[in-house]
Amino acid sequence: SAIQEAIAEMEGRALYDNDSKQHKVFLRVGELNGKIYIDLCNTRWQAIEISTTGWEILDSRDVPVKFERSKHSQPLPDLLNVIGDISKLWPLINKSNDDQILVLTFMLDCFRYNTAFPILVLLGLHDAGKSASQKVIRRLIDPSASGLRTAPRKVDDLVTESCSNWLLCYNNASNLSDEMHDDLCCISTGGGFSTRKFFTNTEQVVVDITRPVVINGITNFIRKPDLLDRAIILELDSIDESKRKTDTTLNKEIEANLPAIF
Repeated sequence: SAIQEAIAEMEGRALYDNDSKQHKVFLRVGELNGKIYIDLCNTRWQAIEISTTGWEILDSRDVPVKFERSKHSQPLPDLLNVIGDISKLWPLINKSNDDQILVLTFMLDCFRYNTAFPILVLLGLHDAGKSASQKVIRRLIDPSASGLRTAPRKVDDLVTESCSNWLLCYNNASNLSDEMHDDLCCISTGGGFSTRKFFTNTEQVVVDITRPVVINGITNFIRKPDLLDRAIILELDSIDESKRKTDTTLNKEIEANLPAIF
């Protein structure tokens, strides 16, 4: 009861004190005064500030925007004493030189705020390294304990995932319903989603969400032209048996190279 009373008093002060301020709250990526902020999700609550002149890491007391985190959020790579080298990315992603610019452009776009996002679609056979490539992309943008999820079947699943993750990652999609085609279009370019607040009443919750999305599958599962217009579709070739790596070896290479890539 003491905790509840303390919470009630803090809520009252926040709502009704004359000097109370409201702040927009961001998930992983935020923007203020033309600058982009990326929550590193480390224990020190540091963030990266990106401006037209460069970037720097800010301590929590110097970050001018407010971030929230889900319980699944994991930290981005530590950048202390690291020299950047984007070329280290390509041995970890099964993509030809011709398509590397598309992958890199999508990843950079994921760090923008208040913009429409393309949907990155990775297609290929079971030995094309789709999931491994997708995991690397996720680790560089929005690491999460939830990893890759199965493709959503209901709008509630999509909204719940979007409220906890900045980058939505879906694995082994084979078929999307017409409704899910439309919902992915909305989440790519921005749209309102409504659902009941509780199953026991008629009150609605409406959220406006825009998120970048990566989906992989064996064959092209997109049928409707609206979603095709929003998609970057890349076909991954099968990896030669002599070039395949074990999960242990690949994970070691990823951990060693992520800071320089990021």
